[in-house]
Amino acid sequence: MVEPIALLWVYSLLTVWLVCCAGAGTAESSANSDSASVEHLESIVCQDHTTGIEFLPLGVCFDLMGNLYVVDSDNSRIYVRKRDVDILTLFSECPADYPECDFIDVAGSRAGGIYVSDRSGGLILDLDRWGEPGAYFHVGEGVAGIGQGKAGRVVAAMGISGSISMVDFDKETEALETAITHGDGNAYPVDCHFLEPGIIIVTDSFSKQVLFLTGLGEIKGVAHGYSFDNPFGVTCVGERYVLVADSGRGLVAVFDPGGGFLFTFGEGILDMPTFLDSTPDGLVCVSDMGRMTIEVFRIGEVPSE
Repeated sequence: MVEPIALLWVYSLLTVWLVCCAGAGTAESSANSDSASVEHLESIVCQDHTTGIEFLPLGVCFDLMGNLYVVDSDNSRIYVRKRDVDILTLFSECPADYPECDFIDVAGSRAGGIYVSDRSGGLILDLDRWGEPGAYFHVGEGVAGIGQGKAGRVVAAMGISGSISMVDFDKETEALETAITHGDGNAYPVDCHFLEPGIIIVTDSFSKQVLFLTGLGEIKGVAHGYSFDNPFGVTCVGERYVLVADSGRGLVAVFDPGGGFLFTFGEGILDMPTFLDSTPDGLVCVSDMGRMTIEVFRIGEVPSE
């Protein structure tokens, strides 16, 4: 079991993200004729198999080979579950020459390793397939969720500054930070994901919306047909679906690439979903801090009429 002080530490990390999201949202429809088949495959207990100690998961991602990575938010470690292996093993931890780390989210890299956001250092680190740190970008205070685009591009949600920051590990240029132009006032982005071509999807805790932005931060649209309690992690299943974890309602809301609401899944299984990731063929892993598990689903095609 995780000690109570560890629970308090993680929930204090989330306080800013959750404080503006009080009140329960409602979906216009929790299931409709556009629903796809969704199968719950398994629950992965977040536990160090060498010590038996459980940990609170946060960021989660797949690499190019389909290996699953999970951030241990208690200790700023990253664990990996290799394909066709049932246990989580230590992949990487705070480098010895760093004063401290506060790992938040992970994303698969173009070289077969992963990227990780470090809130304490305001960094995005590039870890190779053996977990060793290489290049990094300093993006600033408040970095949260990250998403990988083509080649070496990474986009980061910058909660405190209400902006998104884009970096390119291939070109090694300086990070480009862009404020979110929001008609409702300040934004507090939690997670982000590239939706090609040229659109970035951002979950915003202040407005309780999912925004479709240009690279210049201009809002081109919002997800519609569903009212969020607390939109958190976001990912895409190929070009078929946009998936958003609603931490407040304990489910995943599914939209089409234009932002139209389709259906939800995970009710009764998820407790406090945060970050999530998927593979193009519809395998979805959701980090559930409430249950201290990674919940694995398979999402199919929407039936044709």
